[in-house]
Amino acid sequence: MKIITTKTNRNIIFLAVVLTACGGKAVAPAPDLPEVNQLSQQTVNAVLWYNTSAENAYIYEQTYNVAKTMVEKNMQSIKDSRPPAVIVDVDETVLDNSPYQIELIKRGDVFTEETWARWVNGMSCKALPGAVSFGNFCEERGIEVFYISNRSERYLESTMQNLQRVKMPFADEAHVKLKGDNSDKTVRRREVENQYNVVLYLGDNLVDYDNNFSDRSEMYGKKEVKGKLEEMLPRFLLFPNPMYGNWERAFSSDEKLSPAERANLKIQGVTEYDY
Repeated sequence: MKIITTKTNRNIIFLAVVLTACGGKAVAPAPDLPEVNQLSQQTVNAVLWYNTSAENAYIYEQTYNVAKTMVEKNMQSIKDSRPPAVIVDVDETVLDNSPYQIELIKRGDVFTEETWARWVNGMSCKALPGAVSFGNFCEERGIEVFYISNRSERYLESTMQNLQRVKMPFADEAHVKLKGDNSDKTVRRREVENQYNVVLYLGDNLVDYDNNFSDRSEMYGKKEVKGKLEEMLPRFLLFPNPMYGNWERAFSSDEKLSPAERANLKIQGVTEYDY
């Protein structure tokens, strides 16, 4: 499928990115960008909202504040001598990668391991609102923070350094558990759960709590949510991430498809609206 864009449309897209980077002030005319990638451009509104909106900043502050209340409540239910802990995801839970997404939009590009490696190794992610305060809250109460992320293990050192730079506690090899050969976080969670009383889980993806949510083939995964609500509500807090995630599997999980084919599946994919 050939994607056709006009110079005017390309300039509008670039202007959206300029507004993100410059706080709403266009400081230079948009250059004549090369033909854009349709899949990349489907993320423009999501990335702009995530990166710039006061609503997103408030949601993170609000959710981390609720997390403190839930931790205090769940601490009262501990019944054995194992020490308390919380398990958090890293990307779009503690660290903000939306500037990486902005760069992809500027270039009309999509995620690749090469560009992701440059971004992660640059260690320039900022902490999301409320994350450091929550980490300090836990540390002050003797609650250890474990970071279970599907970043590759080869990024362990740069991930720890980035977490340390933003002043997150427990950013060491004992507490940062990255992906080896398997993206399923279950085994890594069990390692922590066997030694600690995990009083709360936090993430931007439902698989940060249960890998069964990786399957979005039936009602986009909503049926699975209904079945686990009673279990999850006291134990798991979810942050917003409209930019990427397992929710995209409802439209295609075939990595062999081209970006254009994946973009087309998204456009055609939504056929029902039901909870």
